[in-house]
Amino acid sequence: MVAHAQYTGPLTAGINLEQVDATPLYNLGQVVEGKTALGHWAKYRYVKFEDAVTYVAGHFVNLGAGETTWEVTNDISNAMAGYVPVGVVFQVTVPTEGTYGWVQIAGIATVLIGSASVIAGDFLKNDGTTDGALDEATMGGTDVIVAQAIATIADTATGLALLTMGV
Repeated sequence: MVAHAQYTGPLTAGINLEQVDATPLYNLGQVVEGKTALGHWAKYRYVKFEDAVTYVAGHFVNLGAGETTWEVTNDISNAMAGYVPVGVVFQVTVPTEGTYGWVQIAGIATVLIGSASVIAGDFLKNDGTTDGALDEATMGGTDVIVAQAIATIADTATGLALLTMGV
């Protein structure tokens, strides 16, 4: 996993991106950027976690159809029709439904892959059957590309991908 312990950069200013809270501490939708402890550049967005199956690190989250308040879900049944990709859960202490925290929206992130493995260079989209997972996308079609695998990732495993929707 990419370490998220220490941040530098103009927009992080003392924010603990690992923190998950029952009440909002920042404006929903707020974006911060900086470098992870490993020196990777990254961007993060503040959201409310809703309509969830149990969140795990590596889960991809989306806005549901018509959602405008930065309330996100990892539940595919609630998000696929008209979904808008947002980012990846990364916290060591993962959020629960109804809490507030940060999701990674750009940079190298650890993502969960669904029922079929991917190889380095594959473009990724939301998996239509596994909550919070990504799957290989088809370029030139109707798939919404959210990341690109930077290593081979086995099915139902986590691995590194470059997020493409938050740049």
